[in-house]
Amino acid sequence: MKWQRRLLFSSLLIVFLLFGIISCKAKIVKPDLLESKPIVESLKLELVDESLYSEKWSKLLDDIQKIFTIAAFSIGGIWTYFNYFKGRIYKQRLELDILASIIEQNGVKYLIAKISLLNLGLTQTQIKKEGTALVISSYKSPHTSTENNIFELVIWEDVAAYDVFTNHDWIEPNEKLEEEYLILVHQENPMPIKLRLRVTSPTKIEWNEIKILTSQQ
Repeated sequence: MKWQRRLLFSSLLIVFLLFGIISCKAKIVKPDLLESKPIVESLKLELVDESLYSEKWSKLLDDIQKIFTIAAFSIGGIWTYFNYFKGRIYKQRLELDILASIIEQNGVKYLIAKISLLNLGLTQTQIKKEGTALVISSYKSPHTSTENNIFELVIWEDVAAYDVFTNHDWIEPNEKLEEEYLILVHQENPMPIKLRLRVTSPTKIEWNEIKILTSQQ
């Protein structure tokens, strides 16, 4: 195979180059020349130079290792900050609230609903208009007899839905949005009713708040 031959040739070339470098650095001194003072002094100078050269390289490698260590710790710290602390502190947190009551004037019943939205987080939260609404549900009478049951889960049926916060595309940190609605009630005895405030965002996160209004309120 051609690639095998190339790999073998490259390996041999590297071996010969290393051997040549080592051979050039090797110093062969004959015993009878060691008595010559200039040669001995020159050898001492070469040894000192090689020692200084080796110390410089060692220091350079040590500095490079320190730089890489500091960089690794810095990158790890930044990654931890963005994935843990910022992910928690800057998490989208909204608080929803509903205040509702039924009033009657001149024989006509009205539902007064006051809704609020508070941004408890430290980041701006986008509001998606589609899905953000105030949903009203009425109690659905059961079709089966409940004589043998002391308690039974109430079934709700959505009867109306109104778009809310339509003039707001986002909410700033610590900002509070409030809206109030007056809704005409055509049913004689609408109680109990359930109000559900639903807020959605483009990030596919939604918040819900439920308020059940009884005849005592």
